This record gives sequence, C-alpha cells and structure tokens, in this order.
Amino acid sequence: MASDIGQSTVQSENKAGVAENKTLTADNDKTYRIDVEKLDYINLFNPLHSLATFCGLSLKVKRPGTWASAASVPLCLLFMVFPWYGKAVILVLLTALCLYVTQKIYTLIGHTNKHRIVCDDLLGMLYTSFGFSIEEWYYLILVFCTYRAVDMLKPFPISSLQRVLPGSVTVVVDDIISGIYACCFLFILKEIIFKPLMMTAM
Repeated sequence: MASDIGQSTVQSENKAGVAENKTLTADNDKTYRIDVEKLDYINLFNPLHSLATFCGLSLKVKRPGTWASAASVPLCLLFMVFPWYGKAVILVLLTALCLYVTQKIYTLIGHTNKHRIVCDDLLGMLYTSFGFSIEEWYYLILVFCTYRAVDMLKPFPISSLQRVLPGSVTVVVDDIISGIYACCFLFILKEIIFKPLMMTAM
C-alpha cells in the first residue's frame, strides 16, 4: 500500500512537471509571438530605427548580421581614410551612439528580435578595420571574413559577459570584442606573414 502511495505521488509530481513545462512553453510561445508583432513598431522614417536596422535591411533577410557586415564594407573603406587618432574618436562616438540606439530599439521590439538590430555589426566591422589604412583596402575581404568568423565563435569573455550584462548592452559589447579580436588577429597576420611575403616578391 505504501508503494502504491509512493507511485501515485511520483505520478502526480510527473504530471505537475509536465503541466509546468507546458505552461512555460506556452508562455515562451506567447512571448515570441508578441515580440514578432513588435517588429511592426519599427518606423524607418525614424533615424534611430533606420540606423538600428541598417535602413531596414535586417528586416528583410535571413542572416541580418552577415548582410549588415557585408553592407558595411564601403563604410569601412571610408573609415580607412582617417589617421588612427581620427578612427579612435569616430569609434568612441559611434560606440556611444550604438549603445543608445540599441537600448531604445531592444526595449521596443523585444529580446527575441535582437538579431534585427545590426548597428553593432557595423561597429564590429569598423573595429576590425582599425589597423588598416586606405592603401591596404585589399584587406577588406579578410576584414569581413575574419570578423564574421570571430562573431560566430564568440570567444571568451563574450559568453561570460552575456550572463552578467543587460541584454541591450551585450548586443553591442560582444561585437566590439569580436572586432577587437579580429583586428588583432589580422594585424599580426599582416605584420608576420603578408608584409614579409610582399617584400620578398618585390
């Protein structure tokens, strides 16, 4: 009889657990549906909305981060014209602007739509191209490929920061760190491999 009571208790707990899981799933689905509907709040005539979505590009494609990074290449080319101190000032200003814009749009469209915010990918591409001058424009394909690879891998401490920083902040910070990693990697590659090869060829 005691075993019957024990079995019934276990079954009740299992049923309660299943019911709880169903409730959580339903709540998550509801949140997802609501967040998807929030995309209608985007107004491309608003400069902040337009900047966050790269003029609406991220709303129309399946891999918005990749597309936004590719679309950032001409801006990186323009960025390479400036001396290092000019680039540093631009990065500081754009980082502050991107954090502000991301916080506003993140609040507006919800967590599940955060991948639609792509101004951070533009910022990451600029960080990656920091170590190159306009005379080295041909490195842009490597800038794009390396940044995307690092951004997908999300090396330390990106995953750790995502657990402690607010959601809107991590959207920007992880791309900044990815850009710094990619820039350092490419700069070392340029100095150790590509430059000696070019000098040898000359």
